Amino acid sequence: MYELISNSSEGLQVLGGLLIALTLVTHVCFGLAIVGDASRRNDRGMHVAFVGPGLWGIATFGTGMIAVGLYWLMHYSSLARGSDGHPDDQLKNPPSD
Repeated sequence: MYELISNSSEGLQVLGGLLIALTLVTHVCFGLAIVGDASRRNDRGMHVAFVGPGLWGIATFGTGMIAVGLYWLMHYSSLARGSDGHPDDQLKNPPSD
C-alpha cells in the first residue's frame, strides 16, 4: 500500500512540474508576443495604453492571461476604437488637415 501512495505522489510531482513548465513557457510566449505587438504599435505611431512595451511584457509574464486580456481590451476591442470606429483614431500624432 505504501508503494502505491509513494508512486502516485511521484506521479503528481512530475505532473505538477510539467504543469509549471507549461505555464512558464506560455507566459513567456505571450509576453514576447505582447512586447512585439506593442513595439510595432509604437513604431507606427499608435497609442500604447499606460506603459511601454517592456512593462506590458513583464506584466504578461507575471500575470499571464489577465494581462493578455487587458492588453486586448485596451488596444483591440471595440472599447479601444475611436469615435468613428477605427483604431487609427489612436494615433499619437494624428495628421493635420
